[in-house]
Amino acid sequence: MKLIIRLLDIPWLAALSGFALAEILVLSLALFGWFYPALVAFAGVFLFGGLAIAIIGLIRSGDRTRLAVLSTLTVLAGAIAWQTEPTVFTGRDQGSIAIAALELAREHELTFRTSASDAFFAVYGPGRALNFPGFAYTETGALITQFPLGYTSYLAMFASWFGTFGLAIANALLFVLSAWTFFELSSLFLSRKNALFAGALFATSFLPLWLAQMTLTENLALLLFLALSVALTRLERDENSSFLPLIILLSFLFAMTRIEGFVIAPLAMLYILFRPALRNKLLAFPKHFIIPALLFLGFLFLRDLFMNLPFYTMIGKAALKYWHEFGATGTDGTEPSLGPVLASYGLFAVFLGGIASLSLGLMKRRFTLLIPTILALPTFIYLINGHISDDHPWLLRRYAFTLFPLFLLAT
Repeated sequence: MKLIIRLLDIPWLAALSGFALAEILVLSLALFGWFYPALVAFAGVFLFGGLAIAIIGLIRSGDRTRLAVLSTLTVLAGAIAWQTEPTVFTGRDQGSIAIAALELAREHELTFRTSASDAFFAVYGPGRALNFPGFAYTETGALITQFPLGYTSYLAMFASWFGTFGLAIANALLFVLSAWTFFELSSLFLSRKNALFAGALFATSFLPLWLAQMTLTENLALLLFLALSVALTRLERDENSSFLPLIILLSFLFAMTRIEGFVIAPLAMLYILFRPALRNKLLAFPKHFIIPALLFLGFLFLRDLFMNLPFYTMIGKAALKYWHEFGATGTDGTEPSLGPVLASYGLFAVFLGGIASLSLGLMKRRFTLLIPTILALPTFIYLINGHISDDHPWLLRRYAFTLFPLFLLAT
């Protein structure tokens, strides 16, 4: 009861805690092949329970501004979802991820097979499935996704409830939560009026609106980056440690969603350890929660490493190839000029202003946006080389989930 009262006082924490717990549960069900509707329903209890507590908390507090923000975002997200065509039948990443999610919802496990896949397996054997982009063959001939499982399991949760249209609903919820979280992050550094303006810019910018129509992992990564930034900042400013469990869950989910998460998550933990006040909060937190939670998440990671080996193998080969080429030539290839591409989508001023603002703050030793900047640090390399095909807006994916929101806030 005390926990619910506490969450009613911090609606955003209630919503994101419910979301994180639901995502951890569906990821666990996917990893163990237990993705059955009755069990997935428990994830819905966490997800919608957290959202319900958040809305009740906002109504109880009379926070008309946030209620108006959420209402507006919900209408906008609904419009996006309604006109979005499912990306199931495309050959690029979004198609492979969508198919993996739908098959997980249908087969209740990560692996599946068809008569066509069996025929090709008889020819090619285990390994990368050349005729099924984004998938690999297991030793037994089943297909398994080559993408991180965090976002796939999240999509599958909604697909199990709403079918193919569930993919659009899932992205619509991520859009609402991401824009709300960006507003909360802006409110920590700006006045209410300026935070509303920043939130409006975010919600109507090209990148978030474009991403919401595609089943790409950047949708979830964007929310995780923003939520980690808010939670770490609140942990540092508040006297209690209410945000610490959420930080641990978000950090783990980031690693399960994007390869960059394996760098960003440790950065979040290192920030806590190197800040005396935060370190004391961590050490003072009840051990009967921290230790079992870390052990469970560690076990999930090992299970993911075993089940999603094709993804880690693919990433390892790509990294080795990149470093080999870089060491041999001193460069990793010719990159297209990023400026004209950003200008084409109305993003050049945001990126230029963000870089200038952060640079000026660094020179004046004003570290206002220290936490989101530290978390985004590993992705600054994408300004030099995006490590992605140069057709656009496709290449803008690299900047959508960390650099775009950081630069927009800094500007």
